[in-house]
Amino acid sequence: MTVHSLGAADTELTTIALVDQNGSVLVSAPVPRIGAPADLLPRRLTITLAVPAGTRLAGCSIVLDQDAKMKEITRVNNQVRL
Repeated sequence: MTVHSLGAADTELTTIALVDQNGSVLVSAPVPRIGAPADLLPRRLTITLAVPAGTRLAGCSIVLDQDAKMKEITRVNNQVRL
């Protein structure tokens, strides 16, 4: 999946996770720091989650920074339901 930053400051180290409908993390991966886009162009990284075979994705979500450690103006775009 693609992770991007449009923020005014570098991001912190964080994680991205596949979370089931009960909030349990099924698999996660580290997301390195992303530099601030001083030129106003988004910075993008491709992150791969090794989802175990047979995992049912219905009702799951992809969640960035699940522990809310990064300082952000909004967290609305840090989760997507599959």
